[in-house]
Amino acid sequence: ADNQSQLEALAAAVDTQEADAVYVVGGDGTLGTVVTGILRNRENSVLPIGVFPGGYDNLSLKRLAPTVFESSDDVRRMCESAMALIEEQHRSIRAFELTVEGDETDRKPIYGIGDVGAGWFRHIEERRRKLWYFGAVKRRWAYIWEMLKVH
Repeated sequence: ADNQSQLEALAAAVDTQEADAVYVVGGDGTLGTVVTGILRNRENSVLPIGVFPGGYDNLSLKRLAPTVFESSDDVRRMCESAMALIEEQHRSIRAFELTVEGDETDRKPIYGIGDVGAGWFRHIEERRRKLWYFGAVKRRWAYIWEMLKVH
């Protein structure tokens, strides 16, 4: 899919009669978009969802299965997550639903299994990705820099 809305539409269109599972390659945002697409159109997700961590941080996956996704360099464990889906070794988790209230009454709920980020902290977490040249201290530098800019 080229963008988030296409990915959501694609996930919503998965035919449960023809597909045995959905395998997502991506990070927290991609996984959230797929879960939203599936759950907006169904009462319950009847398809198992497997994940190969291809995102930037993959924090949701590290919290859900820390032994599998503890290291982003261990490709063997990531492939084992695909094999678990194929061998039908499923683990049930609950998705959360987020509905934004406001002036517009036609807002649809958003579903996810990880974090919800907004505001100043979300801004800094996005900004730190651009500070790759600071290496291991990029996150700390991003927070310090943003605090200095504000005051």
